[in-house]
Amino acid sequence: MTRELTDRLLPFWLGNVLDFKSGGFNGSVSGRDVVDPKADKGVILATRILWTFSRSYRAVGRAEYLRVADLMAQYMRDHFLDREHGGVFWRLDHLGKPRDTTKRFYAQAFAIYALSEYSRASGDPQALAEAWELFTLVERHGRDPVEGGYLDALGRDWKPTADTRLSEVDLNTPKSMNTNLHVLEAYSDLARHESAGPVIEALEGLLEVFLQKIILPNSHFGLFFEMDWKEVLGNISYGHDIEGSWLLTEAAERTGNQEIIVRVQSAALGMARAVLDQGVDAQGGVLNEREAGGKLKPGKEWWMQAEAMVGFFNAYRLTGRREYLQASRAAWDYSKKWFLRPDGEWYSGINDAGVPDLNRPVSGIWKCPYHTARAYMEIMERIDGMA
Repeated sequence: MTRELTDRLLPFWLGNVLDFKSGGFNGSVSGRDVVDPKADKGVILATRILWTFSRSYRAVGRAEYLRVADLMAQYMRDHFLDREHGGVFWRLDHLGKPRDTTKRFYAQAFAIYALSEYSRASGDPQALAEAWELFTLVERHGRDPVEGGYLDALGRDWKPTADTRLSEVDLNTPKSMNTNLHVLEAYSDLARHESAGPVIEALEGLLEVFLQKIILPNSHFGLFFEMDWKEVLGNISYGHDIEGSWLLTEAAERTGNQEIIVRVQSAALGMARAVLDQGVDAQGGVLNEREAGGKLKPGKEWWMQAEAMVGFFNAYRLTGRREYLQASRAAWDYSKKWFLRPDGEWYSGINDAGVPDLNRPVSGIWKCPYHTARAYMEIMERIDGMA
């Protein structure tokens, strides 16, 4: 895991995506390795680069990683932070000018996550203060005080907006599992810091929403919801299920609340079991999303395989059952065979015959180093902890 991270994966990002001359990053690298310096720059890519290099610096201590984190933190402050209304913009043009100013709470969460991690790596008090300011904005504008959980999006001035979707393939609903899962993830990281009382309270409330509303009786996540948490779509995302199983466990453990920890661990193990039984093929690869009618979407995605490595290892840690350890290793073996490029980055997706889709970017608005680098570091940390 350490070699994959330091000798193969991160060198790709250092050599192709980071732009030290301009003090920023390239918005896109195609599946055929063509760098597009004039592509739009997304906040998800920016925050995930910042998080990845901050966390990698803490993991292995290489000074060049902190240099990248410093660069990305400054770029975020200069371009993505909305100095007028607060929060972060969704997307910039290649010159760093705002193009989409929607305040998606998914993006605010990743900014919290990245700045919280960067403050731990660098010791920068400004970054932690910025993370807390974003937390306050999310609580003020995004939290539903009646039904619980968090909204998907508002306009730049925190007023309602007609289009709340994260992407073109998502439904236009007021709430989604995806936004709430990554608010949970961000708050879980922020809870590592001192004076974490407010975020612990918010974490406990959000965990209750997951236990009562988002995790369905079939041990899968619902994906899209109305304000009252009525589910809309009925699809199953095996990748989100296995990712959520370990993120929920981590968040519960951060609260220190034993009653919540026990309930969340039980739910998380139910999700891991459901994915292992229903969502993994004979080679160990995690299947794509299954529609409500039972039809499986074709192909496989890179991020699902990376999350399976961690999610199944987490289930092994909780139970000691070797079938989960074997499933974690099988997901890694599958990824090495079908997703790893020669340079150590991962293909975005493959078809059912295992052929990579080179029309999809290797770096872009959604394709980032976060899922893969995080999987490597989570496995490294968990192996050390168990040893």
